[in-house]
Formats: sequence, structure tokens, C-alpha cells
Amino acid sequence: LIERNENIVVAVSGGADSMALLYALIEIRSVLDFNIIIAHVNHGVRGEDADSDQEFVRQKSIEMELPFYTINVDMNAYAKEEKISSEEAGRLLRYNFFREIIKEKGSGKIAVAHNKNDQAETLLLRIMRGTGIDGLKGMDFISGDIIRPLLNISRDEIEKYIENNKIDIVLDKTNLLPIYNRNKVRLELLPYMEENFNQNIIEALWRLSRSSKADVSYLEEITEKKYKLLMKYVSKHSIILDRALFCKEDLSLKFRLIRKCINKLEGNLQ
Repeated sequence: LIERNENIVVAVSGGADSMALLYALIEIRSVLDFNIIIAHVNHGVRGEDADSDQEFVRQKSIEMELPFYTINVDMNAYAKEEKISSEEAGRLLRYNFFREIIKEKGSGKIAVAHNKNDQAETLLLRIMRGTGIDGLKGMDFISGDIIRPLLNISRDEIEKYIENNKIDIVLDKTNLLPIYNRNKVRLELLPYMEENFNQNIIEALWRLSRSSKADVSYLEEITEKKYKLLMKYVSKHSIILDRALFCKEDLSLKFRLIRKCINKLEGNLQ
């Protein structure tokens, strides 16, 4: 995930996950030399608590003698302005800020503290939306300029690491309130599933994500080969495929080819 002398912007909220990530990366620097830059976003929704968290991370960066970048945003106002959810607004504002830091540094990657439990939550949210196999692979260890070094580490393991290393953290009280869909899955749905259906549901969903990823990788490889075979013309605004050959393909591949064309033209599938 990390190359020698690379700039790694670490998203640090001050909570257990991000502090575990930060300390783990500092440990890794003993065997691989790279630059750690701490970044913190104050979303403007928790008043004095958010300001306190921001100051906590600032002080930690001073203690560790690491570069520190922070920004104050109004997540809810941005959500209304863009007509999107508060969760999506927060995500967009965070990553825009992190990429500005990378741009200033010239190059680098963003390290975020998503873990095995986050992966389980992501899969359940996507299943409830009616996702296909692509959505079932969940998050990857690396997605473009984003890396997730803790993705195969459970929240229990993270909490033990925090305790064993006596790492200071702050507690975001909103994580304990079922006010967002993800929180509801974390606080209500997953515990219910563990108690009533499968006590190893986190591990089961992790296996589902890995097997789906393997299948998706294979299907993407086939789609790319078929695309090269069928593609007749490409411009900024259009892609023309060989209609006769396209019509002979399996329905699954037809869907994938059309999605691939949309993605190439638009840059996303939104």
C-alpha cells in the first residue's frame, strides 16, 4: 500500500480507529521510510466537542512532531446546497481537503481507518439498496489514491491495540446515536444479527466481500477483453460498439459493457 519516501496523509479524527491507524503507521516507519501528514476535518456539527477533538489531534501532532493540517466545514449546509445526505457531504468535503494536501505536497496517498466492521456495515447497507456482485466486494485495501491498512482488522482488535499501547483517544458521542443509517446498522442491526442469527456475522460478511472481489476481478478482466474486441469508435462524448457482436453476448456481459462505456465517458456511474 505504501512506497518508500511516499507522502501519506492520515485522516485522524481522534477516535480509536484513526489513532490506532496513526500509531500503526508510525511503527511501520521503523522498517519503511515514508512521510506521515496528519489531517483533521471539523465538520461543524458537534460544537465544542468538535473543537475539542480538533485541538486534541493538533496537540498529538505537535507531540509526534508531524505536519498537521485541519479545516472547518459546515457539513449540513453543504448537504442542503448539493441536495445530498449529510454523510455523503461529509465524505466529499473530507476527501477534497485531503487531496488538496496531496496536491500541495506534489504526490501521495490518503490513509483512512476503515476496518473489518466497517466493511460489514458497508455490505449490509448495499444489500439493503439492492446491490449486485460489484457492490458485494465492499471496500478495497487500495482504491485510487485511498489506502485502508486496517481493513482486515476487527474493531475488537483495534480496541485491544489501543488499550495495550495506552493510546489516548477521544470519543465522538454521535457514533453512539442511531441518527445515521450506518450508525443504525452498527448499533442495532449487527448486534441483533450476532445475537439471533450468526455470532460471527462480521467474519462471514468479510468472507463474502473477499469471494465477491475475486469474482468481480475475473469478470472485469473478461469485460475488458470483450470491450477491446467490440469497440469500433471512441470520442469525448460517445463510444460505438459492434452491434452484431454485442447482441451475441450473455446478458451479464452486456450490462457490464454498457456500464464500462458509461464509466469511461462520465468518469463514474452516478
